[in-house]
Amino acid sequence: MGAALCANMSYARAVHDGYPKIVSKPKCGKVLYWKDAGHPVKHIVQKKRKGAEKRIRG
Repeated sequence: MGAALCANMSYARAVHDGYPKIVSKPKCGKVLYWKDAGHPVKHIVQKKRKGAEKRIRG
């Protein structure tokens, strides 16, 4: 059983440095809808994510 720690992976950077607010909008004036949504929406906002605290092996 082994594991690899790769700090250059795209998701690793977001975990360590945080991620800005993301707004998802449909193309051409359409609306967003998915199976569990109660109604169609114009846009979706994902909040800004704070980065993980830096951990140093000692």
